[in-house]
Amino acid sequence: MSDSFINELKSIAAETDAAVIVDESGTGFGATGKGLWQYEGDSDYLVFGKRSIVSGYFSKEQLLGFGGDEHDVHLSALVYKGIKNENLIEKVKRTSGVLKSHHDAIEGGSDRIKKVRIVGT
Repeated sequence: MSDSFINELKSIAAETDAAVIVDESGTGFGATGKGLWQYEGDSDYLVFGKRSIVSGYFSKEQLLGFGGDEHDVHLSALVYKGIKNENLIEKVKRTSGVLKSHHDAIEGGSDRIKKVRIVGT
C-alpha cells in the first residue's frame, strides 16, 4: 500500500468517525520477510491470526486482545522469541529472493505463466 493511499484512507475514516482496521492474518509474524507485520502505518486495530498460531488483535485502546485467553498471550510471546532467536525474518527474506529469481526466469520464458505474486513464504 502506498503512503498516499493510507493517508487518504485515514482521512476518510476521520471524516466519517470510522475505525481503520488492518488485517495481517496472512502476512503477520514475519511471513513476508519485511518484519513482524507487513503494514507499518497507524491503525485503530491490527487483526492477526493464521501464521501467528494465535488469533487476536492489537488496538489503541487495549494493548493486546486475545479474546481473554491468557494462554495465547504466552504462546505468542514464545513464537515471537523463536522468530527473533532464529533470525527467521531475515531467512524468509533470503528464501523469497531466491524463489523470486527462479520465478522471474520461468515467467520470462513462458506465455502461460504471468503475474504470479511472490512475497515471503
